Amino acid sequence: GNEENVKVPDLIGVEFSQIKRKLNNYSLNLGLINFDENINDTITCIVYKQDPSYHEQVPLGNYVSIWLKDSSD
Repeated sequence: GNEENVKVPDLIGVEFSQIKRKLNNYSLNLGLINFDENINDTITCIVYKQDPSYHEQVPLGNYVSIWLKDSSD
């Protein structure tokens, strides 16, 4: 097919406040956001898991889900 693909960026360790901009740079969208129960500050919490994972090829505009934990953990 003629579909444009993009490599998923590495979001592990990135602060939640930076995620949207980082995904926008790759023409990707934010999917499900899964916050750990013990998070104190949702701005500075960081990604520890993402789906699809780093370097996977996905269509432009694809959704990337993230799991977040407290940055102090």
